[in-house]
This record gives sequence, structure tokens and C-alpha cells, in this order.
Amino acid sequence: KRSIPLVGFMCGSGDWMRTGESMGLSRYYRAVEMTRTLEKSGTRLFLYSPMDVDQERGRVAGFYMDGKSFIHYESEVPSVNCCYYFGGSKPLQKKRYQQFKKWTEDNGIAVYTPWDFRRLMKNKFATYQLLSEFNSGIMPRTELFTGEKKQVDRFLKDAKKIFLKPNTGSQGNNIITLSQTENSFKGVFYSRKMTKTIESEYFSSILSEIKDEVEKRKYIIQSGIDVAQYN
Repeated sequence: KRSIPLVGFMCGSGDWMRTGESMGLSRYYRAVEMTRTLEKSGTRLFLYSPMDVDQERGRVAGFYMDGKSFIHYESEVPSVNCCYYFGGSKPLQKKRYQQFKKWTEDNGIAVYTPWDFRRLMKNKFATYQLLSEFNSGIMPRTELFTGEKKQVDRFLKDAKKIFLKPNTGSQGNNIITLSQTENSFKGVFYSRKMTKTIESEYFSSILSEIKDEVEKRKYIIQSGIDVAQYN
């Protein structure tokens, strides 16, 4: 029987889940803020990996947070969970995660944001299409990137800057901005390792520099929007 009221925080399958020695800053700060909120109601945040769940027993080993420290703990899988982690890239991880997904659905385990909604949100173009059905102006103009200059020209007629983004994932990584002056095109490629700026009179020169990247995965092209400023 669980003696501590818990809300689950599903967040990966790395070694830190078993040792508690290392955790990414993004996860850590989220966990700390959620812990502060939950403590007001006498509830603790319980961090665990879906990969470690014993589905026959309905239990899992993980950590709860005490202040800013992690305490090893084994618990029944909480009935309410938030999903920070959406599964690994390796075939075995994907298979085990799909098994866990079905297990939560069969056993009435709540996961927020819901699976289907999370899958939709990972697809930028599908999200744009859905939201545009309700309000065409709620998101910047977005299309799947074709790599053609005429598509870029259409977007640059309406926006000073446009963005090329991976259609799924990326978290701000592998994004390309394009802009145009009277005499040249300018492209800026952003990745975790570097920022690279390319300027040329010809768009074909810009495209040749980013071709390898945009052919690796599906990209969207999106109008830039002006950022509101307050004095």
C-alpha cells in the first residue's frame, strides 16, 4: 500500500533513473517547480521510467523529491501522471513503451497530456492544419517545405523573415531562418553545436548549403511574426 500520495512524472530511461546521479536541467527545474506546487496539498512528485514498470505487479522503482533532493522509492504506478518523456528511438524502447501505453489504458491510469494529443502536437504541420480549421489566424502561415524558390518567394512577400523547422521534435535545434535584402538572401542555421550564417545573391547557393539537412527529415516553412514590445 502506498503511504505517500504521489503524482507520476514519466521522464526517460537513462542511467540517472537508477543512480540519481545526473539529471538534465530542463527536467530538474520542472520537477522542482511541480514539487513546490504539489507539496501544498501534501502530495509528492514521483519520477520514474515507463520502461521500469513491472506490469504484473503494477509497481515501479523511482524517486520522489524532498525539497531539491531525490529519494529512492518503490511505489504502485500513480493513478495520475504527467508525461515528460514520449519513448526512446530504439526498437525495443518503442515496443516496451507501446506496451506500457496499452497497459495504462487497460488499467485506467491517467496520463496528461493524453497520448493522441501529444502525438498530434509533435507534428507541427498537422497541428497547424487542425488549429486553422477553428481560427485561420491563430498560427503563422505554414506549409510543408518543398525546397523551391517560388515557395520561399511567396512567403517573403508577406514576412521579413521566414523559418524552416523540422516537422517533428527539435526543441529549437536544426532551425533555419531566411530573409532577403534588395541584393541578397541570408540564411542562418541554428544547431546545438553551432550557428552558421550564409549570405548570397542567389537562393540556390543558400539551398545547396542547407540541402543535406532539409533532406534528412521533413521540414515546414513558416512565416515569421513580429514580437510585441512594451515600453
